[in-house]
Amino acid sequence: VDEDSEVTCSYGLHVCSKAYLGSYGGSRVVKVLVNPKDFVAIPKDYYSIDSASGQVKAKARVCAYVVTEDVTSQLLYDIS
Repeated sequence: VDEDSEVTCSYGLHVCSKAYLGSYGGSRVVKVLVNPKDFVAIPKDYYSIDSASGQVKAKARVCAYVVTEDVTSQLLYDIS
């Protein structure tokens, strides 16, 4: 996992808030649990407020997480 928070797009495991998914370019979305000790980098562009919904858009790189559910079919068509 890239530990440099100045690098916004890099290698490693990524997690994000639901509001950030509109910026996501992948084809699969899973819900995960992350232990706070496993956060490695919070990129400098990690935080903004979605003007349409008022929700926080955030992302981070982590070194471990536990997948709890595949939510691809529930979310990819519900992102505005």
